[in-house]
Amino acid sequence: DKEKSKEYLDELEFLTTTAGGAVVKRFTQNLETPNPKTFLGSGKIKEVLDFINVIKVHENGWKDAHEAMPMVGDGPAMQWAMAYMGGKTPKMDTDGWAWMLHGDMGEDNTKHLVFNKEDAAEGQWIESGAHLMLFPKDPASLEGQTTDFNTGAPYVMFKGTGYDHLMIPVEGYYDYQDPK
Repeated sequence: DKEKSKEYLDELEFLTTTAGGAVVKRFTQNLETPNPKTFLGSGKIKEVLDFINVIKVHENGWKDAHEAMPMVGDGPAMQWAMAYMGGKTPKMDTDGWAWMLHGDMGEDNTKHLVFNKEDAAEGQWIESGAHLMLFPKDPASLEGQTTDFNTGAPYVMFKGTGYDHLMIPVEGYYDYQDPK
């Protein structure tokens, strides 16, 4: 519903501004049935990517969209992300979904907020390409899933930390780091 979407986006904008960031554009889409792979239609994905490619160098000084690490997600995913960045355990009412079509700049697969390869646990550094993420209401629902990010299959990141979520690699996932 439009009112709930606006409420989530208003809250996200407030949190972004409070953290010193700036919101430069909002994207919304009305679909009867979201695409199960991307939750967006192909036209909206192109619109978002075109916008990212325009702003990446001109306004922010990023060398490319991979360095910018843009994440798109629903309200619950953004709630999870704000808790994660604030060092608080996420309290989820429902599962959340997000995607990073340009991947990220690297992180330890087992430890919260370790963005420096030298500080990562042995063999746990992953610089991922495009992926989807499922942030479960109940992290115990991921029990039995692997934590191995080298197979190309979905895996649990941050298992047992309270920030457990499912990483779902898509085409281009190993563009920045070869699987071992």
